[in-house]
Amino acid sequence: MNDRRLPPARREYIYSYPDEPTRFSECPQCSKQTLYQRNADKFVCLSCSFQRDLSKPKEKSFLPTLLMLLTLIVLVLFILAA
Repeated sequence: MNDRRLPPARREYIYSYPDEPTRFSECPQCSKQTLYQRNADKFVCLSCSFQRDLSKPKEKSFLPTLLMLLTLIVLVLFILAA
């Protein structure tokens, strides 16, 4: 990520180090040991600015359910046609 694209306040927010010594974890995006927990639900990577807020649930994808339903319909049609 290019630092110059970010305004100075945002750059300081992303790259500010934690006040207390913490155990860093591996970032799922850049694989460096620079991921730390900013507060109870937010994790931030100091290297690539990856952020994840665990307080917000992930949206469930409807696509796998739709594909399974379509497969089932096609299978039933083949059985009925035979």
